[in-house]
Amino acid sequence: MELEHLAFILTDACNFDCSYCYEGRGTQRLDPSTLIRAIDLFRPYFARECLVSFYGGEPLLAFDLIERAVERLESSPQPNGHRVLFSITTNGSLLDEETLVYLERHGFSVTLSFDGSAQDLTRQKGTYDLLVTLIPRILARPAISLETNSVFSADTVGYIADSVELLARLGVTRLDLNLAHTPSWTPDADLRLEEEIARVGEFFLSRYDDVREVPWIYYSEDAIKAVHYCSAGVDRMAVSAQGTIWGCAVFPHYLTEKYGPSGCQDFCFGDLDAFAGDPREAYSRKIAAYAALRMDRFSTPERPCSTCAELESCWICPLAAGLTTGEIGRIAASTCRRAGVFREGKRRFLERIRGRVRPG
Repeated sequence: MELEHLAFILTDACNFDCSYCYEGRGTQRLDPSTLIRAIDLFRPYFARECLVSFYGGEPLLAFDLIERAVERLESSPQPNGHRVLFSITTNGSLLDEETLVYLERHGFSVTLSFDGSAQDLTRQKGTYDLLVTLIPRILARPAISLETNSVFSADTVGYIADSVELLARLGVTRLDLNLAHTPSWTPDADLRLEEEIARVGEFFLSRYDDVREVPWIYYSEDAIKAVHYCSAGVDRMAVSAQGTIWGCAVFPHYLTEKYGPSGCQDFCFGDLDAFAGDPREAYSRKIAAYAALRMDRFSTPERPCSTCAELESCWICPLAAGLTTGEIGRIAASTCRRAGVFREGKRRFLERIRGRVRPG
């Protein structure tokens, strides 16, 4: 076990009530002693560069736990050549000046959950103006690396292109787009998605000669042709607000939603005490379930993914797919189609860029 990413779900509480959120709301908060013991347990397994991330709920509702974790990790020197990096995923509502100063001092990466033009419809009414003014304040602090994550549903799919343009004009250089599984997608919504992705491509093309950058991470990063797999449990681990150990921070939320408070024990490495007793043995008992989370093990109603011509170009999160089908790794036909829209949009954009940029 060599960890490139260790995540902490600090609290189940959230001060937002997003319309598409699948995370259960609660009052559970990670015990401070569990947080420190988890850091001490996993630190010997850190890779040369390890990202420690903080999630919720809304993690800034437990800001004191972030301070404790950072202090613990920075108080002891890392082995020569090793680095620990920090990140937080937040709705931004609690990012005041004092907090921004702290994040800047410790070189945090911030993923800001912001749905652009659809913000007041899906996340929290009245927060659009707040975040539009917040983004320049974050960007004014170069030690903070900013990324935005926007989620669109069948009801708000028509806001995608406008939202991408808004974010780019605000100066965001790294943004991500995701699709909600509720409400159910319709043929009209799927058609609108194709139109919006085409508009996004046209916008990027219109500004490419001037800025030479594509802020959508999916478009800007070259995909490696390979059978893609989920790295949960392989090079990342997560500690839930209840003190249980998982392969990534999405698992406890998803599995509690589906299976109830007990979750799905196939993917749970146990609570911290049980795991700490014999980490290697506890890890070996559960890692096989995570190792199976790869595209050539998944399927749609039409066929196994292993027989698809797009196998080496496609990646669909098994948990995201499971939110629709109710089964991890079982991909709904509609989910498959929408992933194809994203791939085709990227292909067309890159083909036009290559045609415009000639060698020499």
